[in-house]
Amino acid sequence: MSENSGFHIQTIIILAIFALVFALLYFSNRRHAFSGWIALGFSAATAAYIIDSTRSSTTNIGVVFASTGLFWIFCLLIAKAIRVRCHAVFPNILAGLILIFATAAFT
Repeated sequence: MSENSGFHIQTIIILAIFALVFALLYFSNRRHAFSGWIALGFSAATAAYIIDSTRSSTTNIGVVFASTGLFWIFCLLIAKAIRVRCHAVFPNILAGLILIFATAAFT
């Protein structure tokens, strides 16, 4: 971490709190599946931010791919949660194709 380590730690704590609160909401009433998807999304964002905040200029490219992929998964999980909340079908195949093509473009 750099001179902004206080900011990084606060961001990690906030993301983890969001993940925990939405997980508790999901486990208290499993009929609200969107809370579970949001909890998974914020868990992915927490892991991505931890990985991203610990890398340096000499970091392996696999670490960069892992953090970027987790951020993309976070976005897709939030989109899935919105679709679940609106009782709409989520295009899983299209989301998978977007993830594959985005990874190829990122490479």
